[in-house]
Amino acid sequence: LAPTNPFHIETVMRTNLQQAYMAGRWDALSDPFVSDVFPYLQYIAVMDANTRPSHAAMDGFTAPRDDPEWDTWYPPNGYNCRCDVFEIDKWEAKGITPDSPRGVMPDPGFEFNAAANWINI
Repeated sequence: LAPTNPFHIETVMRTNLQQAYMAGRWDALSDPFVSDVFPYLQYIAVMDANTRPSHAAMDGFTAPRDDPEWDTWYPPNGYNCRCDVFEIDKWEAKGITPDSPRGVMPDPGFEFNAAANWINI
């Protein structure tokens, strides 16, 4: 067998680590007490030269934690995705109007909430 490309190994490791981290956050946010106190999530992209256009378009997207858009857009949304979500508490959420879907899609193969699916395995 030929040695595996180190860049491939790093990409797989980073992506799997991010999926595991975000799965743990999703699990914590799914607790009824937590979701009552933090009913909204906001999508956060890194916004540097390496940020993909579709991920940048989602930066700042804010919706209730149970909004169907999170079924598609909960990070990671591609290989080496560095996006995150920020929890918004019910006191901050009082003035928030949920965003409409942004009309962009995650990278191919990442069009689902891997964290929710990971928890259900």
